[in-house]
Amino acid sequence: MLYLDSANIEELRPWVHQLSLDGITCNPKLLAQAGIKADDFIGQARALGFDRPHQLFVQVTATDTAGMVAQARQLWSRWGAVYCKIPVSPAGLTAIHQLKRSDDASGAICATAIYCERQAFLAAREGADYLAPYVNRIDREGGDFQRVIGRLRELLERQQLPARIVAASFAIPEQLTQALLAGAHDLTVSPALLTQYLANAQTAQAVAEFASYG
Repeated sequence: MLYLDSANIEELRPWVHQLSLDGITCNPKLLAQAGIKADDFIGQARALGFDRPHQLFVQVTATDTAGMVAQARQLWSRWGAVYCKIPVSPAGLTAIHQLKRSDDASGAICATAIYCERQAFLAAREGADYLAPYVNRIDREGGDFQRVIGRLRELLERQQLPARIVAASFAIPEQLTQALLAGAHDLTVSPALLTQYLANAQTAQAVAEFASYG
């Protein structure tokens, strides 16, 4: 699946008619940059056409377990089937545990800010539906994101855990294909980087050449 990573509605609007997108992801930083609150973003994104279940990912801002749980429940109560993004801090893992085992566990969870396999594995065991490793940030910290994703995919399959890997935080187009080849199920990518991913100078030259004969 392919998700766009942005909270800027005007930036997202052109893509609705260009590609078959599976949804939108955002985080508190993107919301702040776009100058929009999470509730307003969800409402506008649904009006844009992203109104099917589990098409939108919205992140909690609390840092303690009780706050994360409260924010997640508030999101689900107001908007229903959205993915609540919860970071894999100790408090976040406990929040995932509590939310997935509560009587009103009706929402879906994406465990985010993943830098290594053990964080993702623990989140998957607690019931996270999606796991979001930070591709470029892993490499920037001296790691190997392809190895992390590959080992994580192997762990999920061996332990028969149903969570999906949605690779995030890319810097260059090549990382998108590398993440998929390493074992990621899905991608979340900014509109700017997706534009680069689609572009090819040789194709543009061929199109111009063919057009000259028209």
